[in-house]
Amino acid sequence: MKFIHLTRFYNCGRTGCLETIASATGIVRQAMELMAEFPESNLASYYNRNGNIDTEAIFYMAKTGDKSCKQIIDRTADVLGYALASAATLINPSKIIIGGGVSNAREQLLEPVTNAFRKHSLPRISEVCEIKIAELGNDAGIIGAAYLVKKNII
Repeated sequence: MKFIHLTRFYNCGRTGCLETIASATGIVRQAMELMAEFPESNLASYYNRNGNIDTEAIFYMAKTGDKSCKQIIDRTADVLGYALASAATLINPSKIIIGGGVSNAREQLLEPVTNAFRKHSLPRISEVCEIKIAELGNDAGIIGAAYLVKKNII
């Protein structure tokens, strides 16, 4: 999904893709940018000690009070909530399921995304649309694909 106000390039070579913010890669990219801007931050210290940073560490640090990591999660949740609200305006779903690797953060992601969705969506949509984390986590897509193959081919 493309958003005009996002100007980062993504793997596809285009700009404005939602994945530049609301994906594990996007979250790590935001962390790297913050570390470059604030090399004395706790986030930068963690990176320097461990040689890398991942979304699990970013969510953990946010949970323990790191302001930079909290800022990353809040921004990610707001952008994702906005995108979901925009899509919901078009298709009016009763439920939105969030999957992928970032969904491993569970409630720590779900609550701010749901709040952002409510902030950006029409009341008549947010009142009837439930946002949940995929129960199968990051494997939901592959399990669903395997089920379709089994159902339609085998």
